[in-house]
Amino acid sequence: MKFLGIAFIFLVIRQGACDAVCTEPGRFPSNTRDDCRGYMMCLKGATSITHYNLVCPENTIYSHIDNQCTNVTSYQCYTNYTCSGVGNIVNDLDENCFTYISCVQDLSKIVSARLVRCPGHMVFSATESVCVNSISYNCSRETPKVFEVSVHDTDVQVTGVPSGSHSIRFSLFTIVMLLFAPQFRQ
Repeated sequence: MKFLGIAFIFLVIRQGACDAVCTEPGRFPSNTRDDCRGYMMCLKGATSITHYNLVCPENTIYSHIDNQCTNVTSYQCYTNYTCSGVGNIVNDLDENCFTYISCVQDLSKIVSARLVRCPGHMVFSATESVCVNSISYNCSRETPKVFEVSVHDTDVQVTGVPSGSHSIRFSLFTIVMLLFAPQFRQ
């Protein structure tokens, strides 16, 4: 009998601690799953708010934008990106600005990334951090240029320069001077 009383007290304390996560009724993302399918539903009872950990069906993901399970074509879990904060961030891999990275914080303060596609004819505005009409916003993101640098004796050859440009040759002395002598950098 003594054991049942202790178990009952433990369950009440544990339930109360879990419910403290919910401060208002609603649906919220839960980042405890790696596939971003989890969400938490907080329901108001007579005296408190109770939470339920739920999972979206296969081939869907919980959208913090729509507050519901949605398809994975316009909204994806982005596990290979580490968020440094909460908010919408430019997707450097999308030169057309059709997608952005959204760093989402759940009620447990866990932050994870989602890859979100802007709807219709909209693009992501880096200045406004939201999707805007593509007619009113010029997406001028350039893709990074890759150059190959090779060193032969005392010469450095740079290749991969865009067409129409000339190859650039620097002497090793010039490179060393530019790197280590601040008065030559301008």
